[in-house]
Amino acid sequence: MMNEKKDPAQQLYEIGLGAGRSKQSPQTNYVHYCYHSQDEDQNDTIPLYDNLLFMTSLLRSRTTENVLEAKELLPRLLKFQNREEGSDKGNFPVYLHEYPACRDKLQAAHVLPVFYWLIKQFQPILGADLSKQLTEASELALNYALKTHAEKPAPFHLAIKIAGAAKAFGDLWGKKHFAETGEHLLAGLKKESEEPDFGTWYCPPYVADMLVGLQMVYPSLPESPWNHFWKLLSETWHRPSCSYIGPGIKDFQDNEEANVTLYDYFLGYFSGQLSYRSFSDHPRQLQGLLVQPIKDPFPELPYPFEKSGSIAGLKWTLKQYPAYAVNVVEKRGAVSPQFEKGYYPLRVVWGDFNKSHSFVCQGGTSTLIEHQFTDKGVDLYFTFEEPPLPDDKDKNREIQFFCDYDEANKILVGGLPATTFQIDDQITIKSNGFTIGVKISFVEGDARYFGHIMLGNRPAQVSLKGNHRFSAFDWQLFLRTVRRTVPCKMKAEITFTPS
Repeated sequence: MMNEKKDPAQQLYEIGLGAGRSKQSPQTNYVHYCYHSQDEDQNDTIPLYDNLLFMTSLLRSRTTENVLEAKELLPRLLKFQNREEGSDKGNFPVYLHEYPACRDKLQAAHVLPVFYWLIKQFQPILGADLSKQLTEASELALNYALKTHAEKPAPFHLAIKIAGAAKAFGDLWGKKHFAETGEHLLAGLKKESEEPDFGTWYCPPYVADMLVGLQMVYPSLPESPWNHFWKLLSETWHRPSCSYIGPGIKDFQDNEEANVTLYDYFLGYFSGQLSYRSFSDHPRQLQGLLVQPIKDPFPELPYPFEKSGSIAGLKWTLKQYPAYAVNVVEKRGAVSPQFEKGYYPLRVVWGDFNKSHSFVCQGGTSTLIEHQFTDKGVDLYFTFEEPPLPDDKDKNREIQFFCDYDEANKILVGGLPATTFQIDDQITIKSNGFTIGVKISFVEGDARYFGHIMLGNRPAQVSLKGNHRFSAFDWQLFLRTVRRTVPCKMKAEITFTPS
């Protein structure tokens, strides 16, 4: 792992190559994987993007056998670029069998950074003929991406990739119109990122896309116009647990830990330590090949550290300590379906690079959740303005907390193991020397609730398919409504005690 005496970038390349080999078919020599599989375990589809990354990993290994394999694979992949006159000319299919259809209109935005680094770093190895084919494909894809973005602006995180590619390719080829277009787009995107309510960089996968786009243009982010982004990266990353701790807007869970994305490989590389979960075999490890080496030291925060802001008009605050970190985000009204499953009014993380833990508030039926920090932790205030639905199994769970299921995590009520609790009971979660206390009480109104502690899954869980479709990865603590008045207001006093 990263604490071994080994070059971090080389380590990312090696696990990427291993991930590609594990999904490679001996019959086709392609990487087979399906992004959209549900309960089936078989992956027959051939994703173009992952195969381009796998081909890059073969080149990076610099062994003769792997380089020859890469040079045989690249022209085969380039033939799947749509060359027909029409709206998709220059784009690529998501899966090879879909050719010439291009179901993702922004697929070229993902492909362009791969092409850029192939040309910039491996042109002598590829040779004149392959380099020419790759350059022609890159220019066609870049023209397509810029045209598509002009017709309908891409989401911010993909617009960064398109703008970065235009600037980078323009400089590489000496084509002024591409470079100037990229500079213009980047200037506009930077201005947008400085708006008070800007929220794209609070979604880890989107952060990774931004980094991919910017690294093509700026070898040093701290010395670039985007140094505010570099600063934010350090402020929303909890080094001890190798975890994102910014506002939980679109943050997901995979089994017992946070879902690993390219963001984790970037931040693990920047901070000098990859989490153990990053090494689990998965095609996403191929994306680590997009992390480019840097010489800039990643800022270390002075603990305790606090930062506040707003996103979509909702106030949020994070606090970081050596033993744990906590983030709270207001809730006002219904959450957009786009963000509902990845939205956390409260998220607490602790642990180390071997294993991270989390305690979260997610779901429930309250229309308003506010927060107030205390000397020992944070108080959450839940307001209910709609009548309860006691006959609905899910919608009568009006306050919900989740803690990852692990042998190290013990839940006690009044100091004893229990599966139920009442209002004003003291609930304690003990985990490897870290203790969380939870006490729920009334503030306004009258109600009768019954508390349950049982296995379940937070809404943000993404692993409930295949062999895991009936698995439980969390302890859940929730209040079930028996009756209550409208309106009703309740408080959850949450305390944190590191050993």
